[in-house]
Amino acid sequence: MIVPTLNEAGNIDPLLDRIFKIRDALAIDLEVVFVDDQSTDGTGDEIMAWRAGYPVRLVRREVDDGLAGAVMAGARAAEGEFVVVMDADLSHPPEAIPDLVAPLFADSHDMTIGSRYVEGGSIPGWPLMRKISSKLATVPARLFTDVKDPMAGFFAVRRRRLAGLGRQVSGFKIGFELLATAEVDLRVAEVPITFHDRYKGKSKMDAAVIGDYLRQLLQLTGARLLPAPGQGTWAALAMLLGLAIDYPLLHTFLQRGMPFGSAHVLSGLGAAAAVFLALLVQPVLRRASASRLSAVEGAGFWVVALLVVFLRGGVIGLLHRHGGWDGQGLAVAAVLFGAVAGYLGNMPFIFTREERRINLELQWRCLGLAVVAVLLLFRLIYAGQLELLEEEAYYWNYARHLDIGYLDHPPMVAVLIRLGTAIFGDSEFGVRVCALLTWLLGAWFTYRYACRSLDRTIAFRTLLLYSLLPFFFWTGLVMTPDAPLVACWAAVLFSLHRALIGGDNKAWRWIGLWLGLGLLSKYTIALLGLAAVLFMVLDRRARAWFFRPQPYLAALLALLVFSPVILWSLRHDWASFVFQSQGRISEVSMFSTHRLFGGILLLITPLGPIALGHFLRHGRSVLGRFLAADGQAAERENRFIRCMVLVPLAVFLGFSLFREVKLNWTGPLWLALLPYMAMTMRDLGRRVATDRFVRAMRRLWPATALGVILLTVAGLHYFTLGLPGVPNLRGPFMMGWRELAAAVDRVVAQVEHKTGTLPLVVGMDPYPIASALTFYRRATEGDTLAWHVFGWKGLMYGFWFPPAGLEGRDMLLVAKDPETMRNAYFQRYVNRVHNVRQIPVDKNGAPLTVYHYRLARGYHHRPDPH
Repeated sequence: MIVPTLNEAGNIDPLLDRIFKIRDALAIDLEVVFVDDQSTDGTGDEIMAWRAGYPVRLVRREVDDGLAGAVMAGARAAEGEFVVVMDADLSHPPEAIPDLVAPLFADSHDMTIGSRYVEGGSIPGWPLMRKISSKLATVPARLFTDVKDPMAGFFAVRRRRLAGLGRQVSGFKIGFELLATAEVDLRVAEVPITFHDRYKGKSKMDAAVIGDYLRQLLQLTGARLLPAPGQGTWAALAMLLGLAIDYPLLHTFLQRGMPFGSAHVLSGLGAAAAVFLALLVQPVLRRASASRLSAVEGAGFWVVALLVVFLRGGVIGLLHRHGGWDGQGLAVAAVLFGAVAGYLGNMPFIFTREERRINLELQWRCLGLAVVAVLLLFRLIYAGQLELLEEEAYYWNYARHLDIGYLDHPPMVAVLIRLGTAIFGDSEFGVRVCALLTWLLGAWFTYRYACRSLDRTIAFRTLLLYSLLPFFFWTGLVMTPDAPLVACWAAVLFSLHRALIGGDNKAWRWIGLWLGLGLLSKYTIALLGLAAVLFMVLDRRARAWFFRPQPYLAALLALLVFSPVILWSLRHDWASFVFQSQGRISEVSMFSTHRLFGGILLLITPLGPIALGHFLRHGRSVLGRFLAADGQAAERENRFIRCMVLVPLAVFLGFSLFREVKLNWTGPLWLALLPYMAMTMRDLGRRVATDRFVRAMRRLWPATALGVILLTVAGLHYFTLGLPGVPNLRGPFMMGWRELAAAVDRVVAQVEHKTGTLPLVVGMDPYPIASALTFYRRATEGDTLAWHVFGWKGLMYGFWFPPAGLEGRDMLLVAKDPETMRNAYFQRYVNRVHNVRQIPVDKNGAPLTVYHYRLARGYHHRPDPH
């Protein structure tokens, strides 16, 4: 027993009395080693009084280097094979010692922890806020370990493992140090305990202890906030060199008329090149070969440099659009931001040479979480700057005409946009903020699903994939029905696993709720219900649910939540269901399976289908080895994933044989496969042997992830500020709506000045032009209509703006293709038309595309018979 003490005189007698009662009752051979850090209340005397008749020893330390150092000193002094570490204040119950050491004696575990947070553990008498603060304090530590109470000071372990740390350990939680620095396959058990407040004396928790904890977290990763000794001067010189190159280059490019977006990219990369060259030269000048950059450090430098440049572009856009910054002030802000962000980003690669004490798996976990955080930051910065997709603008019009149903989609997307714009106004960020929130919700359920099906190590990798794979990244940025659909799909998947694999009765109520909300987002989530039914048919244990009420009640709850859409369709002659069923089936027959597979490659990268193929061939055996379970458990997990992936995929595959499929349709179904994909990213120690496939994927995943990340953030910059040397994309996709709206407003003003009447603007397509112009012309009077006014299909525009109410109005027709305005059919709806004219649209100082407009006078909603 190792018991650190500091002024614990009043607790020594009751503690030892309880310890030795347990020893005598169970005949355990133990000694108690106290390590005292200069107590002034007679603690040492109280301990020495027990030495005469009991195996008690006292180690006095002259230098107090923290609680961890005290435990290490006790481990060096102890003689037993196993050690139990506990506090002296009686907050840890000695009666739990037999339960702690039993797994070690049986060699079933390497370490046991007295846990407050597993089932059966408790902390009686704590107020709610103290419980919350305690839980929050464990969150950073839980990134380094999978146990639920990593901050526990009551644990048992082999003495050689504790003494084998072999260094001056910092921090106040030596148990956490053991967990974080152990090998991947450390076998840890948590034993429930009742944690009481101290018996006597004063708590040692203060600001200094909290500071030690935070420093311990940083030191475990090898990270530093300041350069290592001897590197500070070079870090400062590198930053100054970057400033000295960046600002003059940026100023020169701007003086020559280059757009700000392109100018700052070139100046930022030029400054990075100068700093990189200096870092290559400085070891030669200092004659310090140990400071030379490795290939990994050099690659890391350039990855950080690119990320900083593209992040700086987002900050520039924010300052310019929403802060009113311009000119030299914006240039100075850009240069300073680049210098600070570049310094902080490169600390782990260049100026930090600390040893990382955590194992390789935890290093990857920390890096993965950093990637998740950086990509989330990019979304937050760019969400309010990217122009709306035409679909987003269309759904914004949904929100302006809020209803319980719509022709082509359920109302969830409209409700979320209405909520976002009510808080943040009719802006791009207001439209998209709920996409960010639903992404976070989906991330939580995806993480929980991976934890349940495999473990937390795989769950963190799954979270990384959820963050960077193209489909899931963009559904967390653009506001379409897929954003809430993915969140609901993940929630239903997690709940189905609880019910069908875990046998949890209560999970069915959540299945019903989330399935209903998913149906309010997009009808395709019903395929999960079909997959669940198939699993229940195939799985012997799950088959029992057919004879219980819970699944049927869940289905009724889902229908109840979905009932507003049913009511809307009933009022409109089942228009929505007809559109999504007969409308899809009656489309022109075409083979699109190749497009389906091409879309999958784009949505989850080529490594996703490779992982699927490996799963279909080897999934059962791999899961069996990983779970270390009997064949039936692995088979059930394998069957669950197969049903949840293959049933929806089979439906889309069958549809693609005869009809056109959309790029995004298969996206949500890959949630069920993400944990298995995560298993292929790295080897898993003794749980799954490293074979040729894993070795190949271990090389491919980092390169693929890095490529996807850089392409994604470069795309954000391109669609916002452009990229030097890259021409504008000639089309409406996320580009040019603001400029087109401004040009249309100028034409409308000219027409009104000449004719004395304000024309209606009509986009000559089903919804894209009308929706986007309505959003970006929202400061002007009136809506932009679609071509439904001429008898063509205009989706919801036919419901919102009945043509009969537009009689006699003049119309300004806007089209991408001028031939749509030369069509003799539509001219039967107007008295007179003017010539077709052009509207050139520029973006970031370069030509983008050309639209066309035509003035039509005297609209009548019934066409002329000729």
